[in-house]
Amino acid sequence: MTVLKRIRKVINWLIFNEYAENDAQVASKLGYTKSSFSQIIKGKVPLSEKFIDKLANADENINKVWIKTGDGSMFFSENTPFVVEEPMNPYCKECSIKLQKIKLLEEANMALQDNLKDKQLIIDLLKGENEKREQSCG
Repeated sequence: MTVLKRIRKVINWLIFNEYAENDAQVASKLGYTKSSFSQIIKGKVPLSEKFIDKLANADENINKVWIKTGDGSMFFSENTPFVVEEPMNPYCKECSIKLQKIKLLEEANMALQDNLKDKQLIIDLLKGENEKREQSCG
């Protein structure tokens, strides 16, 4: 695993562990702009010791040596749970919330459609009654 993949894994852990909600917030908390952070984690600019220090210091259990070399474990404490082996999609939480909102909107839409059908039935009944009255008056 490359150093950039290990960095991505740490960032994903921080997001999973609710240190931040996304890469932009991780960047901000570490003192970087979103743009410079993105360039660093994509390998477009040299990786500095300062960046690795800041990333490792974001969680006391993150092993800085592992980030740099891949030696040892990602965490100092073997008791630290790490359930996400593959890079986690940082937007999963956001997607889940959006899916819940979509479901609620769909349910509200169905209720409104049912309400509209009921209103249309009432309108049709009233029109029918009105036509009968017009015929009897006419």
